[in-house]
Amino acid sequence: MLELLRPAPVPAPVAVAADPAGDHCDVPAILLSRLPGHPPRPPDTRDGSGFCRQLAETVALIHDLADAGACLPRYRLYYDRAHAEPARWMPRTPVWERAAAAVRQPPPPTAMTLIHRDYHPENTLWARGRLSGVVDWTQASYGPRELDLAHMRWNLVAGYGQKAADRFLVCYRATTSTPLSDQSYWDLVALLDLLLDGDPTEPGDIEPNDLRRFENYAATALASQP
Repeated sequence: MLELLRPAPVPAPVAVAADPAGDHCDVPAILLSRLPGHPPRPPDTRDGSGFCRQLAETVALIHDLADAGACLPRYRLYYDRAHAEPARWMPRTPVWERAAAAVRQPPPPTAMTLIHRDYHPENTLWARGRLSGVVDWTQASYGPRELDLAHMRWNLVAGYGQKAADRFLVCYRATTSTPLSDQSYWDLVALLDLLLDGDPTEPGDIEPNDLRRFENYAATALASQP
């Protein structure tokens, strides 16, 4: 995967050596180049527009590599979309019932490209207020750019609020001139990717406050659907 990125302007690590069978390291291992930077800190995120703009511009570089993406496995979801139902630990509110019903509909037509598949702030590195790297490429695949954007958006909702998630999308549209008319569908798909993955009887790491934010986010997505 990382070899596909080598000629591109995406700030990703370079594979230096690999021991896939564990012959030399006792376990399968890969040695990557070191990227400068650190996970985002308050000084990096204080300028919300600059933070979201850089996140959007960088993922746009990834999405430009459609030919590279075609070499990778097709994306997969972490739940059965066609039979989605709210998990037993979730409140049976109209919003969650409608969200599950919405994602059971066939996906709208969309272009496929290279997607990171786990693109969120903690998988980016920052140095002196600039995005300096994108890490954790283990789930990179061939899929709709809207899914990558939606994954970032629920992460922004959880960590920075709905306004940051919306600002990120505005920045992506401005960078790529992509209309993203069906983004609300993919926002729901990715959100349920989080909520329906795992034990259906336990919320796992999802706190009540996060669930309330997500329900408001889902309601906004439902209201935006065509």
